Amino acid sequence: MIPRKLKTCKQCCEEGDCTGKYLFGHGLCTFHYSMRNKASKSKSGVSTLPKKDRAKKGTTSKLKIDFNSSAEVLESYSTSQLKRVCDYWFRQLLLYRATVNDKGEIYCVLTLSFNAAASTHVCHYIDRAFNSTRYSEDNCILCSEYTNTFEAQVEAAGHKSLHHKKFSEYLGKDKVEKLNLLSKDTVKYSKWDYLEMIEKFKEEII
Repeated sequence: MIPRKLKTCKQCCEEGDCTGKYLFGHGLCTFHYSMRNKASKSKSGVSTLPKKDRAKKGTTSKLKIDFNSSAEVLESYSTSQLKRVCDYWFRQLLLYRATVNDKGEIYCVLTLSFNAAASTHVCHYIDRAFNSTRYSEDNCILCSEYTNTFEAQVEAAGHKSLHHKKFSEYLGKDKVEKLNLLSKDTVKYSKWDYLEMIEKFKEEII
């Protein structure tokens, strides 16, 4: 039997270097195909409501949030909206402090590579569901989309994933132990807590 020629993903560097199963008809490996089709967030802060929420509300309208709203306007936002605004300004703060090359690309300490800001994620060592560490700069770093998606699905002995293994090694034992302790604290943010944090993040971006 004549062996079938190994296909090459259009976005992977070398033949056979695909990060997942090759998809015939698309010319990409599974990872790059999913990245191509992944919906990107609008820079304007406009996002479509999930289908289940649209069904409940009986509408296909979009929920608009202006991340640059004045303090007075922000006070009219709901707590869930303010959480999104807070997440946005925390990301802007991390980007402001990031290592950037002459192309404006952001350095990822886990993959040791520079990446476009659009494909750079805010990664949390302790899951973002834990408010006690959600906005901790020890717990959050800017990472490439690759490590936060693909490597986060690769198994690593003693860790949740290869992504978390690299993250743990970067943080060091002392910080990891500190974050694990902090994650046990129950923290609930009020509307005024979010407003205060948003203002703080803005002030730190000079």
